[in-house]
Amino acid sequence: MIQHVTLYVLKEVERLPFVKEQLEKLKECNLIMDNKVVVSCQTDLPSIENPLFAQIAHLATFKDEKDAQAFPMSKEHMELVQTTNDCIHQVITMNYIDE
Repeated sequence: MIQHVTLYVLKEVERLPFVKEQLEKLKECNLIMDNKVVVSCQTDLPSIENPLFAQIAHLATFKDEKDAQAFPMSKEHMELVQTTNDCIHQVITMNYIDE
């Protein structure tokens, strides 16, 4: 299995419920076996630049690398990008093999 972790820093914390809702819709993507969205207990970010704190995380499980690589071009992911792009300040993501 491939675990996908994405951390989001928002432009405005007030947009957090909207972004969370959009990320939760990814459960409809047939490439994703498990979809989880979590919100930081510290949504008002510290003013320091390093380390960078995120307000929301998306955790998805894919069956294999093929599905993980297909996800960025999926209809569901493209809709997510289109609907949330104006809300996002910064994104960091990684995939890892869960053995």
